[in-house]
Amino acid sequence: MEECLIKGELEEAERTVFDFLDSIRELKKLQAANENRQQLEQVVQRLREQGILAERVARIG
Repeated sequence: MEECLIKGELEEAERTVFDFLDSIRELKKLQAANENRQQLEQVVQRLREQGILAERVARIG
């Protein structure tokens, strides 16, 4: 992007910035999904420790 700005290629620099922001948004979504998955795994582990089958809870819920 810096190179594009130095060369005066503003439209290319703008496209690069938009692509970069899209990538950041996607990474944030993936990060949130990973955090949700980890929380779910913790809940399942706590259920197992209590002798509750998570599969049965999922079917009932």
